[in-house]
Amino acid sequence: MFLHWVSWIAVVFEFIFAVVAVASGLYYLAELVEEYSVIAKKVLHVMIWASVIVHLGVWLFDGFPTILILVGIATQLAYSILLGTFPFISITSPAFLLGCGLLLLHHYLTFQYFTEHMYSFQEVYCVPKVPCIYLYAQVFAFFVLGLWMVPFAFFVSLSAGDNVLPTYSSGPLQPSYGSATASVEQQRRPRRSGLLSFFDWMATSITAHVPSRTSKSL
Repeated sequence: MFLHWVSWIAVVFEFIFAVVAVASGLYYLAELVEEYSVIAKKVLHVMIWASVIVHLGVWLFDGFPTILILVGIATQLAYSILLGTFPFISITSPAFLLGCGLLLLHHYLTFQYFTEHMYSFQEVYCVPKVPCIYLYAQVFAFFVLGLWMVPFAFFVSLSAGDNVLPTYSSGPLQPSYGSATASVEQQRRPRRSGLLSFFDWMATSITAHVPSRTSKSL
């Protein structure tokens, strides 16, 4: 009985460590994209074409619905339009809004298709002698490579434009007791957007509640 509760505590710690590891990886990826924006643009271009090839492959060999494939390819074309202004991405641009709308429609059609063929008790055939009963690994693989890979890459690279044209905060530096060094460093640091701004906000919030050596000496 005691070991049962210990196992649950271990699961909680494993979840916390996993979240910290994923957050660290995302921050590192965002830093790489911000520093190497030209290479990141080429990688995004390859990802878009890889997703298009995945859609064409499942349409030719697995008999996926044509409307699902057309929506998926149209979504990738909307992403390719965003590459024209990369690393500057405006969340209010028509290409960005079109990509978000097509992504939602693509998810709806994909969920509908896999739900019909994963929970069907009768043997349904997409193409002759190829049953359409998919495993969870196959469904997850299509979602990762066909739907999530490119949007996730764009999400990580939202702050890439800050390294190209940084904007610094205006006004005199205002020292604050207990966190003077962090405050000055924050005001000198260029403003970021996207994923890096979220991590910077978390770091600033955490360090604001941690007593520094300066405050102890005072």
